[in-house]
Amino acid sequence: MKQITKECWEGSFPKTNVVWLIYLVDIVLQKKYEACNSTDERELRSFKKRLSSCGSARDCLADPIFRDLLLEEENVRPSAMPPL
Repeated sequence: MKQITKECWEGSFPKTNVVWLIYLVDIVLQKKYEACNSTDERELRSFKKRLSSCGSARDCLADPIFRDLLLEEENVRPSAMPPL
């Protein structure tokens, strides 16, 4: 983080969010969850490698791992949205 911010913590540094995402993926991989099979682990390790090339968390959303989780605006109708 210090390399990214150059110890100037007042600024905006979107790359630091990517560093946190890499950290979270590491935690998931270390915990060895029962629901996480070898295919899932392999996919997470691959995702972690791809994260390092992202400049911000927004860039990370373009990763194929999120393909089925995110909807494009034009495909979302208000009636299809769950109530808050």
